[in-house]
Amino acid sequence: SYYQYKILLYPGMQVGSNYITDEIDGVGPNNDTRWLQFKIPINSYDEKVGTIQDFKSIRFLRMFFTEFEDPIICRFASLELVRGEWRRYVNSLTELEDEVNNNTVFDISVVNIEENGSREPINYILPNGVERETLIGATSLQQQNEQSMVLKVVDLENGDARAAFKNVSIDMRNYQRIKMFVHAEAINEEALNDGDVTVFLRVGSDYTTNFYEYEIPMKLTNHGENDADLIWPSENEFNIPFELFQTVKQIRNDALNDPQNTQINSYNDLFQYIDGNNKISILGNPNLGDVKSLMIGIRNPETQDNISGKSVEIWVNEL
Repeated sequence: SYYQYKILLYPGMQVGSNYITDEIDGVGPNNDTRWLQFKIPINSYDEKVGTIQDFKSIRFLRMFFTEFEDPIICRFASLELVRGEWRRYVNSLTELEDEVNNNTVFDISVVNIEENGSREPINYILPNGVERETLIGATSLQQQNEQSMVLKVVDLENGDARAAFKNVSIDMRNYQRIKMFVHAEAINEEALNDGDVTVFLRVGSDYTTNFYEYEIPMKLTNHGENDADLIWPSENEFNIPFELFQTVKQIRNDALNDPQNTQINSYNDLFQYIDGNNKISILGNPNLGDVKSLMIGIRNPETQDNISGKSVEIWVNEL
């Protein structure tokens, strides 16, 4: 009883296919060695054998090679299980349909300075102002690794969204602002323009009925850039005073008490407020003093002429 994952090994493997997320060329004594980094989502198994039902009681792991005609040598730098505190939100985030579109591929992973500092098409760089922590030892100083969470979506349909969530218990009244760096890059550079996708941050008592949401249209980084200001553009940065959420909530409440209001009828209607190029949404009766959920997501805004799916990779850092 086991889950099986398959990787095809062949000359000329490229980043973006076959679970390959990064490569490093020109290393070794003769500068002719090529290392490939594979990241395989545990839930994306190719085959389930036997009666295994879930991942709660995994006892064995084996790796084997098959169907090779010539002798080969494979070297493994590290084989690791990677986890995070953020989980994939599997329910629908759109009002257009009740079911999640199964043709959309959504993956959550990480990118970091030590493994992806020479990444293609855009190498990983720390946002301006962020410094790597240093461990002070008896004889040396060692810099800690620094990383961001990656949200990667392929063929996100018009009006649809995908997100990662985290259960928390925070009294946000102790803080003044909520901030986060965001990077966006097109998986196919010719198929995506600035503003085609948005990133939203949702905080609330739950994920669907009582929340504040702040949404920013993404400015894309051109492939090949290596300037931190262009990889982490200020237009993408979340920098929201909590007073703004409270102000919008008061505007919504005043609209409900206005006899001439035609936008919303109750607390259960989504209320939206434009903040420059960005958008604030409020639903229900969220309370910043008792926040139970955080959600970071990607949305393909609904438009009449938007018929093709959007594919984008988002990095989020320092929330």
